[in-house]
Amino acid sequence: MRSVLFVDPPAFCTTLEGLVAPALRTRPLAIARAGADRATILALSPEARLAGLTSGMPVQKAQRLCRDLIVVPPNPRLYARASRALHEILQLFAPTIEPRGYGHAFLDLTGTSRLFGPPQDVAARLGREVRARLRFPISVGIAGNKLVSQAAIRADRRTGGPADGEPVSPPASDEIIDEIGDLLFAVVNLARKLHVQPHTAMDRANRKFRARFEAVERLATQRGIDMATAGLETLDGLWEEVKREKGKR
Repeated sequence: MRSVLFVDPPAFCTTLEGLVAPALRTRPLAIARAGADRATILALSPEARLAGLTSGMPVQKAQRLCRDLIVVPPNPRLYARASRALHEILQLFAPTIEPRGYGHAFLDLTGTSRLFGPPQDVAARLGREVRARLRFPISVGIAGNKLVSQAAIRADRRTGGPADGEPVSPPASDEIIDEIGDLLFAVVNLARKLHVQPHTAMDRANRKFRARFEAVERLATQRGIDMATAGLETLDGLWEEVKREKGKR
């Protein structure tokens, strides 16, 4: 059975800024490009989110809502350096890691239980090791595939999030539906920014998904796999194979 971990340091960029400049800790902090009249917020500290700010919000609006807001420009070198240091630690615990942006990564622990122990133990050890060596916390989602391990963390944060370093199990089905709803809402917002009618964007996305899903069904039939009873890891493997084949064309 597959075991996939998703490592997600909460508020990664603003946490690093606070490590470099301790005066920024516990303050409402936003990261945005300097000098742009219509600059939008790229990242926020937890304190800033508690003040009602959100990523993508115009900086001028955020400053009106939160008078104490501190805005700093992005520091890609700092974030990249910290990401490399984190990935070096992750590689000690997993034969395969798949970095996803600053600080985030998937770890495939399939077949490593005799060497490293159960995935829950690996996640807890990762949390302790990163905190000790790099001085920032991480959240770790555990599931049988990448999609659900990532959704586990998002759903858990709706209820306040886990304790520092505590592994997160897959969410309940209704929470997954909430995550899918959020993704669809993000598609609508992106369509509006690109001046595309939301219904048109959703129709195109739906047609593309249907085509991919039908390809998965055909592949499952060829392999003698029953889609109704197949596990998530099996479906995830079929989905990845379809995407690879489409990329070759």
